[in-house]
Amino acid sequence: SVKFFLLPLIIFGWVSWSYAQEMRVDTREIQSVVDEWMFANNGRNLESFRRVYADDLLFYTQNVSEAKAIELKQQLFRLKPYFTQRIITPITYTPYTSGVINCEFTKEVFEKNYWKEYPSYLLVSYEDNQYRIVGESDVATDRVLKYKLKIGQPMTFEDVAADVDSATVDSSGAAPTSERVLDSVKS
Repeated sequence: SVKFFLLPLIIFGWVSWSYAQEMRVDTREIQSVVDEWMFANNGRNLESFRRVYADDLLFYTQNVSEAKAIELKQQLFRLKPYFTQRIITPITYTPYTSGVINCEFTKEVFEKNYWKEYPSYLLVSYEDNQYRIVGESDVATDRVLKYKLKIGQPMTFEDVAADVDSATVDSSGAAPTSERVLDSVKS
């Protein structure tokens, strides 16, 4: 009677609480990573790529090392010496239960004599007291290769950009590692 009434309420309350957990995110710090990534691309700056990429990352549907991702960028720059890009929309930040923050935006890429739009994203994680890029792709590539991100469930977040000493942690209280993040994005 009372037990059967309270048990569903307790279970529902626990499930609701687990999905409503909040993550702390410093969007200002993430924006500086995105800015550095843009500089790395437009300036062909390998050191900037090394500063923003994690040791391993999901790179246009493939799990690769930082070195491989940079090698692929160099290949792109050789094939398209005119390559430049710009972000033309505000970035939407969405943290996920895996500890990854999906930064979605539309970028324009210069294609010889015109600009082409690409809805894109960077996956960012807080590692070793800094945000690092653990994924890079665009919607068109994912669609053509039939790739679906597996980064958990979206979460609400508190933007602590004003708090310089803030840190992002996942719902377990532990800072995500690139290994855990890669496991969560493998197909």
